Amino acid sequence: MPSPNLAAPHVAASQNQKEVTINDATDALDLAITASLGIDCSAGGSISVTSDQARRHVRLSLTGTPAGDFTLLLPAVPRMVLIQNATGRQVTVKNASGATVVLGAGIQSVFYSSGSGVSVAGSASAAPAQVYDFGMLTFSTPGASETLGKVTIPRAVSLPADLAGSAGHVDVNPAASFEIDVTRNGVSVGTITISTAGAVSFATAGAAAVVLAARRCGALRSALGGRYHHCRHFRDHRREPLVMPLLFSSLFSTGAGAAPPEPVVEPVSFVDGVAIANQTANGSRTLSLTTHQPGDLLVAMIANRESTTPPDLLAGYSDVVSAAEGATASAPLSGYRGYRMQVKVATSSSETISWTGAYGFLIALRGANYIGRVGQSVWRGVVGAWLAPALYDLDISGMGFLLSGTIGSDVLGTVNAPYQVLAPASTSYRFAAFRAQNTSERMIDLHMVPPANWNANFWSVEFLPVPPATVAPPAGAWLLDATRTQAGYQTWRGGLAVVNAIGGQNLQGFVPTVNSFSSGKRYWEVECSAGLTPTTNYNGYMGIVTEEHRSSWGSSNPLNLGSIGYRGDGSIWSTDGSSPGSVRTGMASYRPADVLMFAFDPATRGLWVGKNGVWSNNPDTQSPTYAAGVGSVWYPVIQGREPNEGGSLRSLASQFSYPIPASCIPLG
Repeated sequence: MPSPNLAAPHVAASQNQKEVTINDATDALDLAITASLGIDCSAGGSISVTSDQARRHVRLSLTGTPAGDFTLLLPAVPRMVLIQNATGRQVTVKNASGATVVLGAGIQSVFYSSGSGVSVAGSASAAPAQVYDFGMLTFSTPGASETLGKVTIPRAVSLPADLAGSAGHVDVNPAASFEIDVTRNGVSVGTITISTAGAVSFATAGAAAVVLAARRCGALRSALGGRYHHCRHFRDHRREPLVMPLLFSSLFSTGAGAAPPEPVVEPVSFVDGVAIANQTANGSRTLSLTTHQPGDLLVAMIANRESTTPPDLLAGYSDVVSAAEGATASAPLSGYRGYRMQVKVATSSSETISWTGAYGFLIALRGANYIGRVGQSVWRGVVGAWLAPALYDLDISGMGFLLSGTIGSDVLGTVNAPYQVLAPASTSYRFAAFRAQNTSERMIDLHMVPPANWNANFWSVEFLPVPPATVAPPAGAWLLDATRTQAGYQTWRGGLAVVNAIGGQNLQGFVPTVNSFSSGKRYWEVECSAGLTPTTNYNGYMGIVTEEHRSSWGSSNPLNLGSIGYRGDGSIWSTDGSSPGSVRTGMASYRPADVLMFAFDPATRGLWVGKNGVWSNNPDTQSPTYAAGVGSVWYPVIQGREPNEGGSLRSLASQFSYPIPASCIPLG
């Protein structure tokens, strides 16, 4: 009977010539602790080591010229082993199951192979340290989402803790702290921060080194940028008036035991779909889809007519959103449609659904594993332009997929960018369902113009590849005061947005910011939230209130005691007392999805207003739109006076859509 791991022979009882067995066992031990085996890995793919080879050699020298990275499969023989990789390619060392280890080209390292997983026991040698210089240079104000630099990592490397050795410089200091996010496959691993004094600091998550697997792109992007798989980008979402040459120079050293490549997270994508347009009556309906693959997420929307309940849930599907009763524009609580949206993970490349109803669709999404945000609206049977439900607190990584609307008749008129009509090749009908990669600080909305015979349900659902994480407000962002939010208002995104969510009419309150200011000419923006009447001006006010009027947040428009309100019809309202009125007219009117611009100077109590990049009065060269006569402490406000009115507050340079006036500083 041999020894349990190295299979060295044992001396049997009453054995003749015991010296032979003892010598064989000694030779086995000698080879196991001294012998080296060369293995030609030119074939690539998976290279297997036999049990005898593993037991009789302490060192495995990998040679040859494989065409790409490859795998070394060790047998289920527990032992320490020294492996040298002289192939010029990265090798993954593994057992048939369990943990794996990546060994870079030119590296020699000690491993422990347990038979059910491989781990690093120590490094015998390392390749010479490699220096990588990631350079970024811009001679003008970086635009929103501008790519400043990108680098491909050709071999496994490690960024030192806190990016030690890095340096940066700016010719003109930013007006507010400027942060660039270092990401790996869309996940933040560090930051580069430029202070208002021009000091550049570097940090990694947990002050730890960061391992980059080979054949990846290394890059930097702003903290609010989109997620990018395969690559890491240097991205800038600020519109700071600065020239920013920045050299990111770090010492990277290769080493055994680098983490294996991270799985690539792909954005959710539309595969295909089939549909039945609205029929004149309920009946037996069937849809079949055969262009998808197992693992795709199947999304089925089924609907009936002349009924106030949705169709039954399909077998094997999970409910996402449904309407117990439809509605018309004139009668919100009664109607003639019931619908249900449901999902299922495909187990084959063929799917057939059957139900009793009038219309519906069956589509396949690839990469969708989680439901993020869900919003439902109601049936609309009136010709016109409608907005699907606005969703707040969305994933902002760029990996999500937003569907809005549903099939109604045979075609759809137009949609607003960045939405796209999904027109699968397998059906003559076009879906009123749209894809939008979510963007930072944008309250997603959808403007649909239907044909004359349109009638359909409206809803919005966000699909994500990974679990939805809590969206935290950016560091330093000013927030709206949730404690001063009257009944009917709802705050979103941790206080960045507020909306009249329950449909209350003429709600004459307002929501001030938590913070106030009394000095410095400040600039901020408000993005108006979506509503079901996109061509109708807001009835409420956006603007600024004084400390003296803030206490009236739950019962009064933001207009008294020196407060100034910019109304949706383009008028300015204010009073130094308690009887406000219109003090100026002729400014631009505003409606859902418009971006309002504000500048306020406490020294003159003057407010400048603008919309979508155009000022009514230029804050740098002209007198204010209106100046109050009283007040010393000020709070920006948002009002949601009518159903679906409200907005998202932008206080940081990284959030702004338009350039900061030269005479102003950001609110935050």
